[in-house]
Amino acid sequence: GSSTLDIYRAEILSAVGNVIVASMQYRVGAFGFLYLAPELNGMEEEAPGNMGLWDQALAIRWLKDNAAAFGGDPNLITLFGESAGGSSVNLHLLSPITKGLVKRGILQSGTLNAP
Repeated sequence: GSSTLDIYRAEILSAVGNVIVASMQYRVGAFGFLYLAPELNGMEEEAPGNMGLWDQALAIRWLKDNAAAFGGDPNLITLFGESAGGSSVNLHLLSPITKGLVKRGILQSGTLNAP
């Protein structure tokens, strides 16, 4: 999935509700989530994973800092995610990194406890 799919077109979503739509892109696959322990990468230090989640956290922080410039309320940010995006929303609602940045989340499938 991608936030550029027609079903997520911001002009349609914002036209049917009193909302401002902002979508984010983030690194996926090996560039976003591969973790290499020192014994696997041949180096003395680990190569940390979850860069995709860090990309998302940065986008959420940016949105919180800039929502008012778009006519939004920075205290009413709602995250929405479908499938893997739902898992990301779940993680950000629980993470100390993004604590206090969002008001609520909508998970359309993809919860953390799903097999």
